[in-house]
Amino acid sequence: MRLDLAASGAQAPHRADEAHEDESGPHVMLSQWVGVFHRAAESGSPSIAEEGQVVEEGELVGVIAAMQLQHEVRSDRAGVLQRFLVQDRTAVEYGQPLLEIS
Repeated sequence: MRLDLAASGAQAPHRADEAHEDESGPHVMLSQWVGVFHRAAESGSPSIAEEGQVVEEGELVGVIAAMQLQHEVRSDRAGVLQRFLVQDRTAVEYGQPLLEIS
């Protein structure tokens, strides 16, 4: 038996790799990893990206450290980095909102 979500009025489950976006608001970039979010590549280094900065698609905006590995967080679109939604050196989950780009 196949369940027809459209006929039942139920919504399809949200995929964590889909960015949350409101037509009237900024694009929200989601974490692709579980770990600790860092705005700088190394302790004591300047931040990789700053709020208000113009970023290009694919530009490095942070890193997530997990099990002694660093995963690059790259902008998934061009725009202005409006604000970080997590603090530096904060644990993040897969699919958690990280930052807003408009």
